[in-house]
Amino acid sequence: MTEESKAVATTTPESKVVAEIRARGAAEVARRKEMHEVAKTIEGITFGTVQGSSLTPQTRWQIAKYCEITGAEPMTQIDILGNKPYLNANYWADNLANQERFHHYEQKEIGEPAELTMRTKAKELLDLSEDLEGQEKARVRLRAFDLIEQADEMLIRRANWQPRASATSVVETTIHRFINQCNMAAVTAGKITDIEPWLVTVSECNWAGGKKGEGKGDPVGDAEASKTARTRSLRRCAAKAFSAWMAPYRDALDNAEKAIEAEFEVLTAEEVEEEGEQAVSFEAGEVEVVTSEVAEDLPMEGEEVMEPKKEEKVKKEAPPVEDFDRRDAQKAIFATLNENGIGAKERKAWSVEHGFDESTTKWSQEDFARAMGININPVRDAVLDAIEILGLDLLDLSLQELGQEEPKFLAHWKKLSDHLEVLMDGEGL
Repeated sequence: MTEESKAVATTTPESKVVAEIRARGAAEVARRKEMHEVAKTIEGITFGTVQGSSLTPQTRWQIAKYCEITGAEPMTQIDILGNKPYLNANYWADNLANQERFHHYEQKEIGEPAELTMRTKAKELLDLSEDLEGQEKARVRLRAFDLIEQADEMLIRRANWQPRASATSVVETTIHRFINQCNMAAVTAGKITDIEPWLVTVSECNWAGGKKGEGKGDPVGDAEASKTARTRSLRRCAAKAFSAWMAPYRDALDNAEKAIEAEFEVLTAEEVEEEGEQAVSFEAGEVEVVTSEVAEDLPMEGEEVMEPKKEEKVKKEAPPVEDFDRRDAQKAIFATLNENGIGAKERKAWSVEHGFDESTTKWSQEDFARAMGININPVRDAVLDAIEILGLDLLDLSLQELGQEEPKFLAHWKKLSDHLEVLMDGEGL
């Protein structure tokens, strides 16, 4: 073969495809290696009162996958509360700092409990001042009046946001950012020294706590009210202040959280088979270890709790081999039901209403398929009808709106449905 023919041979379409496949394969190997490193790091991290080494390998891997999707640092930017991972305030603050037009942010606790605490302290100071004289009396009374002024401001701000009356923590976040017309290169170079005219403020508020006994409740917010309110408030304000950055990112985060929440539900439902391994129960605010002596088959949230085993060991019969991945099927239906507003507490009633066993561990492959259809088909059919009316193509629409070739989950079909609804309104249909 001549040198020229060799050159031609190495540039054939087939060899290019092979080279691309190899490159993707190398990238995947590198990605998995990095994931394993993150999972190893998680072993040494403490969540609540439990070391990461106490978590099952599957759980550590899912947390590592969540870190990969979000770009979060597991040691400082992730909390595990109420059966799911949360990106904490450190994560949002660090990401805000990377925004070119971000200047700074501030957060204020404006909840009624904080206001009452401030007024109580002010009254104590005023009472104390009655026994003082001269400058010392004036100084103490000045402190009291300052506290009263701050309490009044809390009341006014809270009236503006109208939080839930029972909330124990209400946090207002204000982000200061440069307007889009500002020449950031000039600011960076120090040519613009008076930056105040170029700054705008964006405020948002969120609250948590005090929901026990009120319907669904908020176990995470009730357990860590102040921490949760600060994180949620900062996230909401970031989405408002930098909507172009947050719009697609927020969807990716929501999907990641739903996926791993479903994964945790399955993990806690699986039995602990290896002697000495710890079963892990994620409760609001803490992670509780159950030693191997009392570790039982952990029920899914909302499913029947099995009676404790007797002390003597009983040899288990091997479960029958199934021709489908039950674990993946459980994750998919949990995420789909959650997307449809059917949480763990409502899942039993929904299952019985539609003719299923209360426990998904007893569902057949056909049961999972039918359950998915009940949830997805109405939205799916509406989307397909709208596509036909508008003369669109599902593949093109999915690539444009979802960044993938087809919708796979209920959230995807809902996103397409919302987009098509806007298009149809524009067409007057």
